[in-house]
Amino acid sequence: MKILPIPEIHIGENTLAVLPAFLQRINCQRILAVTDTGVMKAGIYEQLSDVLKQSKQQVILFDQVEPDPSIALVGKVVDVARKNKIEAVVGIGGGSSIDVAKIAAAMARNEGPIEKYLGTDLLDKDSLKIVAIPTTAGTGSEVTPIAILSDIQEKVKKGLVSNRIIPSIAILDPRLTVSLPPNVTAVTEWTRSFMV
Repeated sequence: MKILPIPEIHIGENTLAVLPAFLQRINCQRILAVTDTGVMKAGIYEQLSDVLKQSKQQVILFDQVEPDPSIALVGKVVDVARKNKIEAVVGIGGGSSIDVAKIAAAMARNEGPIEKYLGTDLLDKDSLKIVAIPTTAGTGSEVTPIAILSDIQEKVKKGLVSNRIIPSIAILDPRLTVSLPPNVTAVTEWTRSFMV
């Protein structure tokens, strides 16, 4: 039987406030925030930025995650992480943003093309520290060893499965979901009901 590591999980209003202390505790100063334009427009990233302004972390932003993210898109995030010598990756948003953050954190330390690691237990080295902050319910990506990408050329979705991409911490702050459109909330909750 395989035992999965469990992230440090914080649930409740204003739990976003635990992030600076966590980053200080694991000695990470250079942070990459990975998100999408919807999170930016909703003002959710601004809440994260405000929390981190109180600490000494330097935050680089990548806000171009798309639904069903492609291998090429993750490659761009990896380039940003390596260029800026990132120490921790924060995925804030839905499953796509969190999955991109997880794979980018892995690829920042594992050499070669992303395609080499798509499959199960193929990573050679540990990932950068991963922080998952979901703004929807339903994917569970904030606590799983799985991340999914779209292979545009082969027109198929592929997964990277490894304990090395389980986030170090998951922050579930319900305040970050209130700007979600009602229909998206309904669909993600409906989807989650099948996973229980």
